[in-house]
Amino acid sequence: MNHSEMDAAPISPKAEHNPAGLVLLVEDDSNLARALAHFLRCNNLMVITAGDGHRAIELATSTRPDLILCDLDLPGLHGFDVLALQQDNPELWDIPFLILTGRGDFKDIRKGMNLGADDYLVKPVPPEELIAAVRSRLLRRQRRQQVPTALPHVSPNTQPTSSEPDATESEADDAVKGGPLFLKTSDGRQRVELEDILWISAYGEYSRVHWGASSSALVRKPMKAWESELAPEDFLRIHRNSIINLRWLDRVEKGAEGEMVAHLKGQPEAISVSLRKIPILNRRLRGTVA
Repeated sequence: MNHSEMDAAPISPKAEHNPAGLVLLVEDDSNLARALAHFLRCNNLMVITAGDGHRAIELATSTRPDLILCDLDLPGLHGFDVLALQQDNPELWDIPFLILTGRGDFKDIRKGMNLGADDYLVKPVPPEELIAAVRSRLLRRQRRQQVPTALPHVSPNTQPTSSEPDATESEADDAVKGGPLFLKTSDGRQRVELEDILWISAYGEYSRVHWGASSSALVRKPMKAWESELAPEDFLRIHRNSIINLRWLDRVEKGAEGEMVAHLKGQPEAISVSLRKIPILNRRLRGTVA
């Protein structure tokens, strides 16, 4: 079967997928694509392929694969752009995204991971390393889907500690339109006004609310719920897992690796910004200055 035939092959409904998972392979080298697809299928995976970035987004949207394995140097749409578009899409952002490329420069690796890639593999990759990376990400995703009460990783800088109470369903119920919020912290239950919230970082069913100089609390509440309850004129989702309070927006600039980041007033931590949100933030900053 040639490359175009693989792209055109009918896709089974998601319920009929092999339990091992459906992989979207994005590779413009047709010979390599055939070899990789054959290897993955021999390891009990279903595979669909795309030869360019635009086709990759189309297939990801229509088939909802369990994992995306993507080259960087693609015709039409670069692999980093494919990753950025995937992470901006609320229906696709939680699909594991693995970069498979011949570009091994540290700046490229950093950029890929900063954009949200789950792994960065440099060609040539030993077969056992490739399949191990694919299987481990598929397994993590399956566990998240099957055990929704499991506590996910939220952010490298906001890990819950043993002294912090577990998030509960009742905490999420406290976060209603208009506020205030009543959040459990290591210092006990605290009242937090909506205008005092700096930003919210979220992953899966859990999120962390940040306020004050360094205060934060973990609650069981997904990003979509926050978006439906917070006033859009004050709160904006600027990345797949971040909502900021626009009242606290200080500036938007390029980060160390060329990615766009937002800075909040009085906060040292920079927050990644999706490119399509930049015009909104700039308009807000101009309005604040005026």
